[in-house]
Amino acid sequence: REVSDVGSLVGLIGNQSNAIAAETERGTLRLLQKLERSLWHADEDVNPLAFDGIIKQIESHNSGANTFDLDGKSPTPRLLQEVLAELQSAPRFGRPDCIYVEPRIHAELIKFAVQFGRHDQFGVTRAADGISYGVQELSIMSPYGPVPVKSAPFLFNAYKAPVAASGTTGAPANAVISSATASSNSASRFYATDAGEYIYRVVAVNNSGFSAPVSSSAVAVSLGEQVELSIANQADAVFFKIYRTEAGGAADSATLIGEIKAASSGATSFIDLNQVRPNTSKIVFVQHDPDVLEFARLLDFFRRPLAEVATSKPFLLMLFGSPIVKVPNKMWVLKNAGVTATSGMLDTIA
Repeated sequence: REVSDVGSLVGLIGNQSNAIAAETERGTLRLLQKLERSLWHADEDVNPLAFDGIIKQIESHNSGANTFDLDGKSPTPRLLQEVLAELQSAPRFGRPDCIYVEPRIHAELIKFAVQFGRHDQFGVTRAADGISYGVQELSIMSPYGPVPVKSAPFLFNAYKAPVAASGTTGAPANAVISSATASSNSASRFYATDAGEYIYRVVAVNNSGFSAPVSSSAVAVSLGEQVELSIANQADAVFFKIYRTEAGGAADSATLIGEIKAASSGATSFIDLNQVRPNTSKIVFVQHDPDVLEFARLLDFFRRPLAEVATSKPFLLMLFGSPIVKVPNKMWVLKNAGVTATSGMLDTIA
């Protein structure tokens, strides 16, 4: 971050009159936002500057033994109970104390409680409070007691592609999709109901920024097929973000389905087996025990001034650390959790 020399000398209008303090606050919020997302989704195999996030560490354990694929279906309380029972059973002997869900999944579980609750879901605690529809605190009963369901906004990762390039100095050029072809694969999760035409979008990313999205032509996919994207070699890209539409969807509706490291030589190949479905999220069962999960802080968060070589005051905001899932066998990930939307509103959200 940096502040102009003049800005650092004069007072600002507003609650914070010190420009460096104001920029430090904005930079801190931005850094923590990146950290929150990385704690869940980061992948060191894709971005060499990243650590492996909690989801990657759980999913990669024992060939995905602690995962279950919902294939776009909505989760039910009964399913969550089954996972909790499995985690406490031998040989796992876990005791998850929190179920993290994306806010729309949280709302889905509230709807489920209202629709199938045994008692009337309207409640009045005090006359001044009025009437509340739904439940305030969600918990799933496990063999060892209730486990709270918490809303975690940064679990959401089904973002649409950016409209344009980042515009920063050193950002990569637009990617080039050499080909996008479908072929048979026994491991495919494209089922008969998934048959249709799909459009893929690719965004190149490096340490300075990202490119504008590039769209493929529509690819016809049938039952039991995969789609292979071939992306031309690009020296200024560190990795590529891959977006995909739902069957028959327009290009601008494509959402993120994966990231892949740019090949050092030759084309980069991305295989889509429909293992990540657009517009879905993940549910993570976590045990907040330092013997199971820990954030290893290597250095306190601090601000470090840099050399002033122009008429500005640059500085770094630095935080060194990494999440460590020590016993992934005691945690669980539900993949491709969907939402039952009735209004069509979600189709308009970028």
